[in-house]
Amino acid sequence: MRALGREARIFFAMKFAILVEGMEPAPQGSKVVTKYGALRETCKRLEPWRQLVRKEARASCDHVINGPCRVAIEFRMRRPLADYAPNGELRKSAPIYHTKIKMDVDKGARAVLDSLTGIAFRDDVLVVDLRAIRRYCRPRERPGALIIVESIIDQAG
Repeated sequence: MRALGREARIFFAMKFAILVEGMEPAPQGSKVVTKYGALRETCKRLEPWRQLVRKEARASCDHVINGPCRVAIEFRMRRPLADYAPNGELRKSAPIYHTKIKMDVDKGARAVLDSLTGIAFRDDVLVVDLRAIRRYCRPRERPGALIIVESIIDQAG
């Protein structure tokens, strides 16, 4: 019988599901220089997106995680009208995953993690496992994100 490795002793103690709907996710990270030499975010939707993420996180998270945690993010993006046939049905050739140059998945994750700091976890440095996917909305699904935050507790110490 093989001995269990260190990873077998890890379990998740606290878990939050945060559903953010009604707004297209916004990226964080690209900056432009203003005429006065200051830096600002290029995406004007970033601050409203972060406010919506914080609002939903406050409603879903009853504790702040103070140790290592895992975060999974599913970004849901609106489909372009070209993906639909004239009869309104989705074309068979329409892609499942969002690969347009609208938002890098890593910049979207950065916006979410910074928004959750102090609400779901003490600081985003505590996120040791991050998974993110960007896909198109399914029928009757609104744009936004589903965010799962889980604390990780290592019983081995």
